[in-house]
Amino acid sequence: MNTNHALATRIRTLGARLRSAASRGAWVALLCAATVSVDCQAEAPAPSSQAPAAQQRQVSVYVTEWCPYCKKLEAFLRENQIQYTRYDIEKDVYGARRHQELGGGGIPVILVDDQVIRGFNQKALVKALDLESR
Repeated sequence: MNTNHALATRIRTLGARLRSAASRGAWVALLCAATVSVDCQAEAPAPSSQAPAAQQRQVSVYVTEWCPYCKKLEAFLRENQIQYTRYDIEKDVYGARRHQELGGGGIPVILVDDQVIRGFNQKALVKALDLESR
């Protein structure tokens, strides 16, 4: 059973329980959250397999479509063959929440392992990603 089918089945089951409890608001919120979750999984880019495994860091970026610095950040990561997970904070509920947990503010926000980098700061990225040795 694929993930989307399993999720849809679970939503139907939970929906029946919520409807029987006359919780329409909760049902709508659950449905919206599940829909966003499925859509966000589809948006995440496939990680590049070109970067050496030994130097891989866990990289997450919190961006928007319209941000020019976000575009520069993603171009930099692609050019350096860095695998990353992309969250559009205007389209992804989890990404928006995580962006706020990391201190919110401007964009992009980059998380390299447990280090937070605010804005497109190429020097900080080179250091955090250990690109100086390449």
